[in-house]
Amino acid sequence: MDTKKSTVCLLFISSITFCLAADNLVQNPSFEASDPKTKVRYYGMYFPTPPASNPMGLVKGSPSVIAQDETEAHSGEYSLRLSSDEPVRLAVNQSRMPFLPGQTLRFSGWMKGKDLNPRGKSPGAVARLGFGNTEDTQAQKKAYAQSGFLKSASNTFDWEYFSTEVIVPEEANRMILDLFLFESSGTVWFDDLSVVVIDGPENAADSLPDPDQLRRYEEENANLAAPAPGEQRVVFYGDSITDIWKLDDYFPEEGFINRGIGGQDTSQMRARLEQDVLALQPSVVWFLGGTNDIAKGYSNQAVLDNVRAMAVRCKEQGIKLIICSILPISDYHKDREARLERSELRPPERILKINEGLSRIATEEDAVYLDLFSLMVDENGQLPADLANDGLHPNDKGYDIMAPQVLKAVNKAKVGN
Repeated sequence: MDTKKSTVCLLFISSITFCLAADNLVQNPSFEASDPKTKVRYYGMYFPTPPASNPMGLVKGSPSVIAQDETEAHSGEYSLRLSSDEPVRLAVNQSRMPFLPGQTLRFSGWMKGKDLNPRGKSPGAVARLGFGNTEDTQAQKKAYAQSGFLKSASNTFDWEYFSTEVIVPEEANRMILDLFLFESSGTVWFDDLSVVVIDGPENAADSLPDPDQLRRYEEENANLAAPAPGEQRVVFYGDSITDIWKLDDYFPEEGFINRGIGGQDTSQMRARLEQDVLALQPSVVWFLGGTNDIAKGYSNQAVLDNVRAMAVRCKEQGIKLIICSILPISDYHKDREARLERSELRPPERILKINEGLSRIATEEDAVYLDLFSLMVDENGQLPADLANDGLHPNDKGYDIMAPQVLKAVNKAKVGN
């Protein structure tokens, strides 16, 4: 790679970092893609050694916090905060980053610390880009020795920029970014993290981060012809409930286009809207989403804000939007598997509250509201056991009940458009 074309970071007196044109391998580097009341999207919490062998390890009930902080940020609205009243080794990591041996990487980020009190030789605020080898002990040692670290020797400091360069060792078959409150009490904040290739072999385009799964339908979108004159194209948009629906079996004469992706929340759907929906030039969009937002802990308002933004974009494009209510869930199958106790992650009262908001949005943004909840709920306020084998996703019988009402709503939207 030509280093002249690599990302150049210019630090201005205003303490704003401007990055020019290279792929940051860190997903959600500024912690902006999550609701502030939830765990940070794309990041997983872990503790390097279990409490039994590490007396400073985090134990249940310890007054320690891993949180997205909406009150403190270097840029944007949020940062990641690790804090504890007791000395702990508290960490957040990210491992889904592409790399190739021989690459030179610039690893950088902003940190802030308050009242850190490390118990060992290491500073309390540490970021590590670690290399390893999962197959060979000696290779693991050699790879790890080439890891890069960002550290502050101070225990209380304002936002400060840290940067280092590392070469990916030939022995490495894994690379992990770790953010630590390292064997310390106090608080450390992280923001605007960056790992970019500045020299050496380039990563394949399809290996780069794709948090919103824009590549899922990229080829299909490119091969889809524009609507024929007079055609009212319909796109179904949503999460797994849409993704797994075999639309051609239920609507063989309609030619509906499916752009659902399992596991997605409404922020991801909002990010895909232009490419996977609007670019296809539909006349009608059928939308069902929000249940995964609830399971991930995102606020009701975050869901409604995302849906409203999509409704506004559709209206601007002259597209008639059908907003579906979130479906009910059930705990009827929990005796078969504990994970099928759906109400724990998707409280019914939250579903009802969000559905009220979705109905208002449909009215205010000239969309069609389709109340599938009332269609699919039983006398106990749950999704009937015979309509979903897992208490969440409709089975064939469930889709059989949904299909006529869905088609009725689509035809209504076509007339209204």
